[in-house]
Amino acid sequence: MKALTLWQPWAWAICRAGKDIENRSWHAPRWLIGQRFAIHAAKRRPDDASVVAAWGMAGRPEAVDFAAEVERAPRGAVVATAVLTGVVTESDSPWFVGPYGWVLEDVQELPEAIPCRGRQGLWNLPPGITPAPAPTSSASPQ
Repeated sequence: MKALTLWQPWAWAICRAGKDIENRSWHAPRWLIGQRFAIHAAKRRPDDASVVAAWGMAGRPEAVDFAAEVERAPRGAVVATAVLTGVVTESDSPWFVGPYGWVLEDVQELPEAIPCRGRQGLWNLPPGITPAPAPTSSASPQ
């Protein structure tokens, strides 16, 4: 499976704040469109400006200690998977800043982050790392 490393708070925002577009300076490879790939959170600590920007883009004014929540977010690990459904150069999404927006759908946060070293660009997950989404709960008759 391919993976893409993001700095926090952006990986957190994909998992928890409805970030539906990942901004890149490059167009995604056409073969990746329609495919599921892994979201990896870099080890790099989030800077204050990024935390404030993510909070504003998420439109989350409620009194939550957002900085602490992002600080607790996993780093240096695979945290989710998503399907890349397209690439745009314009969007009404508050998350779009361009120049290319990778449109993400069916984001599935992992029940537990999988520690793993990241890379720049798209990269292959190491053998043995297979992100599985959290099981969906279904009521079973008793």
